[in-house]
Amino acid sequence: MSKFINNEKGVMSIDAIISLTLFTFLVMFLIDIAVVYQAQNYVYHGMIQTSKEIAIFTYQVSLVDEFEVDDTGHTTNIAALVERIGNKFNIAALKKMKAQTDMREYWKKGEEADIINMIKAMYPECIAGSNEDADKWLKFYGLKDGMDSIDFKGSKKENQDIVICATFDVNLLFPVFGKDKITLKQSTRARSWEYFDKIDSTGSSHGGGGKSFDDSDEASGSNGGGFR
Repeated sequence: MSKFINNEKGVMSIDAIISLTLFTFLVMFLIDIAVVYQAQNYVYHGMIQTSKEIAIFTYQVSLVDEFEVDDTGHTTNIAALVERIGNKFNIAALKKMKAQTDMREYWKKGEEADIINMIKAMYPECIAGSNEDADKWLKFYGLKDGMDSIDFKGSKKENQDIVICATFDVNLLFPVFGKDKITLKQSTRARSWEYFDKIDSTGSSHGGGGKSFDDSDEASGSNGGGFR
């Protein structure tokens, strides 16, 4: 009888060890999922904000070029300018845009390398306010090298759309099947506010031009990932 009881206790101990092991692995797996989810959402939030910032930037760039704002912020066609921009922007904003020569040239050239440079310049401020803070928070969410962990290859200017693509690795707290990081790919698209119409000599505008993609359609994006 005592032998049977001892055998039963041994079986119960084995069951407990197996259950505890499985539960521990489950908790570790859920923690990794939470880490990946947070990193994915943080990076994607920055992509959306950057696309919107570029959309507004293109509108201001088109105004600077069209109305030839000088270094003092003056333009020869102020009536047409006020009619176009309403209360959204002012001369000071246009003067600031004119000073950002590099950014304007990136957009005008429109090559993939130029658009990527534009995104890299705007992304840190859109996601965290500064390069230092962006690096700090990205590392906190598992991107080992901060901003350098994000590859914006594939981002481009497509007609009036701004397409931002990002590929990055997220370090896992607990390796899964020997894999200590997961590679994620995300993309988003927004409609630029760039105006292609011109103001005639009377100050009248012809046509509409671009509008924010978010104003007319639901912003589109895609996510993906895989262990590496």
